[in-house]
Amino acid sequence: MSQKNRTVQEAAVNVDNDVDERMVPSKHKGSGIYGEHIARYMAATDIVKGKDVLDIASGSGYGTALLAKQAKSVVGVDISKEAIEFANKEYPAKNIAYKKSDGKTIPFADNTFDVVVSFETIEHIDDYDFFMEEIKRVLKDDGLFILSTPNELEFAEGNHFHLHEFEQDELLELAKRYYSNVEPFFQSTWIGNLIGQKAEMMKEWQREIIVQQLEPIEQRQFLYFYFLCANRPIKETVLSRYTISQHSSDRSIQEKNSLTNKHIANLEDIIEAQKKEQAKLNRLIEDYQHELNAAKSSGLRKVLRKAKAVLRKK
Repeated sequence: MSQKNRTVQEAAVNVDNDVDERMVPSKHKGSGIYGEHIARYMAATDIVKGKDVLDIASGSGYGTALLAKQAKSVVGVDISKEAIEFANKEYPAKNIAYKKSDGKTIPFADNTFDVVVSFETIEHIDDYDFFMEEIKRVLKDDGLFILSTPNELEFAEGNHFHLHEFEQDELLELAKRYYSNVEPFFQSTWIGNLIGQKAEMMKEWQREIIVQQLEPIEQRQFLYFYFLCANRPIKETVLSRYTISQHSSDRSIQEKNSLTNKHIANLEDIIEAQKKEQAKLNRLIEDYQHELNAAKSSGLRKVLRKAKAVLRKK
C-alpha cells in the first residue's frame, strides 16, 4: 500500500471514529444511511447552482463535492481536524475550500454566502439560537438557508451525540424567529422495488423514472425535516427524489433472521447455563450460612456451659 493510500485509509478510520454519525462513502455505500445522506445533498444541487455556498458540518466532504458540481464556490466547515484532512485528500476541487470550525462561531464576515447548508448539525449544538444567529449573520440578506434535522418523534432513540432533537412545530417556531419565510419539505425512508434491464441493476445511474407511492405515512412518521428558510419570497423548490441505496431480498432477510435466531438461541443457552451456575452458588451460600449459624450456636452453648460451671463453683 502506498503512503498516500495508507494515510487516506487512516484518515477514514479517524473520521469514522471521531463521530459515529459521519458518513464516509467508501465505508457506508450500500447502506440506508448512505442513501439518506446522498439524497439530501442531491436535492440541494439545483438550488445552489452558480451560488457561493457554506456547507456546515461537511464531514468527509462527499456532500461538499456534490454541491460544488453546480455551485460557484463551496466552503466546507467541520469541527474535526481529521475530517478536514480527509476531505482535502478525497474531495478536492478548484471551487472548494475546507476549514476547521466548531460550527457555532462561524469564521466568516457578515453577508458572505448566497446559500448556507446545514444537514444534521443543529441537533448536536447546545445553544441552537446562537447557531441560528450566526447562520443569519453570514448569509446575504437575500440568501437561502437549507436546514435538515431528525424528527424527534420518529428518529431512533438513544443517540448520545444529539443534544436536542426537534418536533415539527418547535422547529418551525425556531426557524420563523429568524426568517420571515419557511418552506417545509420532508424526508423519509421506504423499501423500494425496481423493474429494469440487466445493466440498470448492475451499475449506478440517475434519471427520471416513474415512482409509485404505495404506503402513505402520517406526519409524525416523517424521519427528517428539510426546511428552506429566507427573508424574501422563496422561489426555490425541492424536487421529489428517491434513492435506491440498500438492496433487500426475501433470501437475504431470511438468512439474517436465521443468523439472528441462532444468536438468540446461543444467548438463551448461555443465560440458562448462568442460571444453573447461579443456583449452585446460591445453594453453596445457603450451606455455608447454615454451617456458620450452627458453629455460632455451638460456640454460644460452650460459653454458657462454662459460665454455669463458674457460677456453681461460687
